[in-house]
Amino acid sequence: MCGGFIFTTSKGTVPANESLNRTINVIVNAYNKKETIKAKEEGRKATLMPYYTMHSTRHTFATTAYRKKMRGLSISATLGHSSEKTTKKIYTHPDLDILKSDMEEAWGV
Repeated sequence: MCGGFIFTTSKGTVPANESLNRTINVIVNAYNKKETIKAKEEGRKATLMPYYTMHSTRHTFATTAYRKKMRGLSISATLGHSSEKTTKKIYTHPDLDILKSDMEEAWGV
């Protein structure tokens, strides 16, 4: 049995991704339903929560870690990748603030 995890099943094991994804969907659906009703009552457009999966949190983590200047090899190891190239190519996404900062730094704008 695993220990020290925040989320565990009733048997103390680590939950499967499918189980976590179902739980996320229940939460997102409940929020969106409530927000839709509230927005209608207030005469505004609803601000709905997008659907996502547990796997997408890996992409978020990698992108955020690079943004915070965590070393690529450490990020790859955390995600269980054997190649830093895989992590950078697939799991990180452009950040407009970083792109703007890089352009300003490179071109002195």
